Amino acid sequence: MNGYVTFYVGISKISKIIKFFTWAGVDGPSHAAFERGNGQVIEAWHKGGVREVVSRNHGHTPGTKIIRFKIEGMTVLQEERMVEFMLDQLRKKYDWWGIASFIRRKVWHRDNAWFCSELVFAAAKHAGIDLLARIEPYKVSPALLFTSPLLIKIDEVITRDPE
Repeated sequence: MNGYVTFYVGISKISKIIKFFTWAGVDGPSHAAFERGNGQVIEAWHKGGVREVVSRNHGHTPGTKIIRFKIEGMTVLQEERMVEFMLDQLRKKYDWWGIASFIRRKVWHRDNAWFCSELVFAAAKHAGIDLLARIEPYKVSPALLFTSPLLIKIDEVITRDPE
């Protein structure tokens, strides 16, 4: 397996708001993505929706901590299915209503729109990987996804230069 579930412990204003409303704490993640073996990242981004970018630093504030995890037991076929699912979602809108659900504790999820951790979780589920038992993707914040017992920490870095 060459891909990673990648978390961002953001320091921007929007990251701090996300962490507050998802109970992530100061050191918890505000964003989740999937980094492919070639270094490209697929993510649901608040500016423009689901995208694939050439670097895990792309668009992130310098000083943001990035923590990468492998998924325990994930096969090459499962990784391929995850990536295929995520690529099929490219250019779909960002799910601002889904994010509002964390604030209001009411389900406002929109079909054909994604927020970051929802996309990663749904892709894993599509590939037959149950990162968290008995939970639907629209309920998964970055902080909740970060608690999956199947995630094995690989490394962490701090972003330095904007790209």
